[in-house]
Amino acid sequence: MSDFSRASRRIVSSIASEPGNNNGGSELAINNPNSIARKQDLQALKRQTGGLKRFPVLHPSNELLSHARKSVFKTIREDKTIKNGRQRARKLGAEKMDALTKAMCVPIRDVVKGYKTVFKSLHPFEAVVADLTVKAREKKDGMKLELALDELNDGRKKVLDLGKGWANKIKNAPTAREAESWLVQAEEEMATAYKEEVGPKVDGLLELQKALRKTPSVVLDTPACVLVGAPNVGKSSIVKAISSGTPEISNYPFTTRGMTLGHISQTYKNGLSEQCQVMDSPGLLWRADERRNEMEQLTIAAMAHLPTAVVFVMDLSGQAGDACSSVEDQLKIRKQVRDRFPRRPWVDVLAKYDLGVEEDVREELNDLIGEDAANNIVELSVHEGWGVDDLRKRVEGILKNVRTVLDVIEAEKQERRREEEEEVSGQDSISRDKS
Repeated sequence: MSDFSRASRRIVSSIASEPGNNNGGSELAINNPNSIARKQDLQALKRQTGGLKRFPVLHPSNELLSHARKSVFKTIREDKTIKNGRQRARKLGAEKMDALTKAMCVPIRDVVKGYKTVFKSLHPFEAVVADLTVKAREKKDGMKLELALDELNDGRKKVLDLGKGWANKIKNAPTAREAESWLVQAEEEMATAYKEEVGPKVDGLLELQKALRKTPSVVLDTPACVLVGAPNVGKSSIVKAISSGTPEISNYPFTTRGMTLGHISQTYKNGLSEQCQVMDSPGLLWRADERRNEMEQLTIAAMAHLPTAVVFVMDLSGQAGDACSSVEDQLKIRKQVRDRFPRRPWVDVLAKYDLGVEEDVREELNDLIGEDAANNIVELSVHEGWGVDDLRKRVEGILKNVRTVLDVIEAEKQERRREEEEEVSGQDSISRDKS
């Protein structure tokens, strides 16, 4: 077993999240009032991705209002068993008003609760993606999600109070005619209040929801390798060169730059095979984390929260074509990233090697990374075809290491799930004994 395999538990502890089954969230009792069960459910969801698709489905405000009005006035019927006309009109009006109020307010209540619950349960990587998406929206038009949800809930409460007031008034109408007249007036006032207090906030949230739900899902139980480096060093070209098929482009709502996602077919000693992921990432600049833009934060989040191997790509020819990709800066970035993620399976690549390397830079690089790492650098030119097969084999090797880690994580997850089930079973037994 390799040093990486023997150290897998230590590596796992350095990864901020643990993978889970993307399909396992539907049966979790997120609204379980039992505090222990609820906490376990939320923790389980945080070990899964796909959370950005779990946000409550939201429709345009005019559709919500139209549906509420149609459904209520179709389902509530006059109680003909009541002989007194005034009593009959009172009951019909009050019931319709109560049903209309609920039809308008309950979906909004569920959306607000659902958003807050999903945000609490997001996998750490997706939490970063969601936060970046929300911040991008705030930069665009000033909409702050937390404030928008609070304002939406306040608008719901105003409509709710208005509906309750009208229902009570109609219930005590002096005559059948007034009960019928007040019902018409109440419906119009409720619609106006909904359009003013709820509608704009729903429609603003709808646009954000579309962006969040379009965000690509990350598959956690498949080995992945992320290419990291400064801008314009050739990462996307390398993904295309070593991938088994045509790479895809994954787009994120807070940046116009997509991430190139390719695959490498892996076959293991047990005869099983799978498609592993290889992705490039937005370029990193030499600066502190608090100064990084959204694209850089996405790259850091991928390394911080996903169980990936790293291929660090450098262009030391001095011709990277970006003022922020100088040879000096690239060496600093390499040290910065490696110091932060010292246990990651790692391969260093000198890209565009056909363009040469600046004088004395290779020696400086060797001193920076150490003799062993220096002897294992992949010298690559996609343009000339140099080193492509070598890099593919090296990537296959580190992907196998990632598979080892994923297997350890899966075993630990199964053990943890068994312990949680035993804990819940014990709590149930105590509750039954007390009763």
